[in-house]
Amino acid sequence: MTVRLGWPYFTLKYNGAQLEFEWQGACLIEVHVHRCVSAGLHPPGPDGTGQLVFQFSGAESGSSDLIETHIDVPAQSLPETERFLAMLRHDHGVPGRSQGEAEDTELKRVPRGDGWLVSDAGPASEELFRDVMARAK
Repeated sequence: MTVRLGWPYFTLKYNGAQLEFEWQGACLIEVHVHRCVSAGLHPPGPDGTGQLVFQFSGAESGSSDLIETHIDVPAQSLPETERFLAMLRHDHGVPGRSQGEAEDTELKRVPRGDGWLVSDAGPASEELFRDVMARAK
């Protein structure tokens, strides 16, 4: 089965085993569907455009490499895109991705110690960090 989603600047093709993302005149990415870690559609913003988000593992095993794509989806293509994601979940067990997933992770400083390269931040960075942490509470 072949599925094709597309709008003026972007095409997504699926042939049952591989996903092909093409931004016309800019980039082509081919990924095997078994590497898909998650896929989701963020709800439309004020302009009606949603955002299709995929995450893929970058290596067979033992690596934390992650490839992530964010693709704007025009309002008229949202229903078709939702059906495509449902098919990926059903046929390949690709988990969904909630809109706040990345934002829900706890904010904290990088620890000092073995395995981390850190240096002192300047006063402006420290002030920004304090402001962000105060808003996160």
